[in-house]
Amino acid sequence: MSSDNCTKVQLHIICLGLILSLVMSVCMTLGTQGLLEASDLCAESRPDFRLNWYDDSEYPVAELTCQGQAVFRIRAPLGRWTVNHRGRKVLQRLRARTWCAEEIESVRPGEVNGYSVVLVADEVLVTVDAQTSSINKSTPEDLAAIWANNLRESLGLRAEDFSAESEESEEVVTMVASWYGDSFAGRRTASGEIFDPDRLTAAHRWLPFGTTLEVLCPKTDRSVVVVVNDRGPFAEGRDLDLSRAAAEHLGMVRRGVAQVKVFVHGK
Repeated sequence: MSSDNCTKVQLHIICLGLILSLVMSVCMTLGTQGLLEASDLCAESRPDFRLNWYDDSEYPVAELTCQGQAVFRIRAPLGRWTVNHRGRKVLQRLRARTWCAEEIESVRPGEVNGYSVVLVADEVLVTVDAQTSSINKSTPEDLAAIWANNLRESLGLRAEDFSAESEESEEVVTMVASWYGDSFAGRRTASGEIFDPDRLTAAHRWLPFGTTLEVLCPKTDRSVVVVVNDRGPFAEGRDLDLSRAAAEHLGMVRRGVAQVKVFVHGK
């Protein structure tokens, strides 16, 4: 082979090497960019869980939120675990999940070792202690159902009726209603909305947020339509907490508490 031919072959080899190097560089860049974009997408789609601390009267509170909505409020120690430790442990468990559709759908109340709990994929997220449920004027079983629905709704699912008897029916349900007003104005409700006493809203312990209720007060023969956007009431013997505006429509502001008939219309 002549020296000219050798030189041409060498040049071809060098050019092919440069082209291959350039192609590999472009592929690696695109691949890295794709991975970064996928990583960013995963980060954006993961729920935003946070832990807040505050004192409610004499009780310290560890409040777990999802997407800015309160889901659990731990108010008492359990065994060797302080409120601080319990809050941090629950936050760790929440952030460790992938929260795919199957996991979100699996959120439900349950019982483990005699304790009422909130489960996801049959694993314990949080234990409901007797003291916390007592402070909330509830039973551990009921509070576990409330917490499970709070989490489900914050993750975009409709709340489920985990109680033995469903109040969400076509029949009329008799309830004891109270009302709350200006002292709560501007505070964030359990649904994440800001409470406005001039709006026609109500609080219920487990009915899904956005549920429409037609409330009739037999004593005054007046009715009002409200939307559930908060949790409560937690006073013993009461089933429904109405906004001041709704109570005014029913003519029950002065009495404060009244027996009412409720038609649950759903969302």
